[in-house]
Amino acid sequence: MFLTKFLFKPKAVLYAKIAVKKLNEDAKLPAYSRSGDACMDCYADKDVTIPGFDLEKGLGRASVPLGFAIALPKGWEALVRPRSGLALKEGLTILNTPGTIDENYRGEVCAIVCNTTSKAYNVKKGDRICQLAIRPILGIDLDIKKSSFTNKSFEVMWEEKKELDETNRGTEGFGSSGRR
Repeated sequence: MFLTKFLFKPKAVLYAKIAVKKLNEDAKLPAYSRSGDACMDCYADKDVTIPGFDLEKGLGRASVPLGFAIALPKGWEALVRPRSGLALKEGLTILNTPGTIDENYRGEVCAIVCNTTSKAYNVKKGDRICQLAIRPILGIDLDIKKSSFTNKSFEVMWEEKKELDETNRGTEGFGSSGRR
């Protein structure tokens, strides 16, 4: 493929400071489990029951609050992703995966969890329920003479704040821009 000759292993790690606000004292911030992980684990901030599959209602689903809000820099996004172990062992996944958190959203980050089994699943506060990837939105200029590629990777460092800056979107989410 055209771009494969430009792929290489990162030699340096960059750190991105992202403003984060705990929405209650005992909320757990997303965290990397191991060095080299692409995503951070996120934790349920309250007990939630995800109903099982029902012929009339379809797959069971519920919003699981994660207990924090973030202020992403311009040109960045956060992606809520399923955890592979929960998908394989419990039949749980994230609807609209990856769930996108835009740079102008300041409300609580939640996971829309879907239960593909017929048995209800009880999420307990503190359970690892999903993963969060934070990435710059990158564009590539396909004119090789103008392209620049970097040999670096990055990790997120949280910068905890009491308040986040205001945006034109604020806390509106989950369909707030309309159906179409």
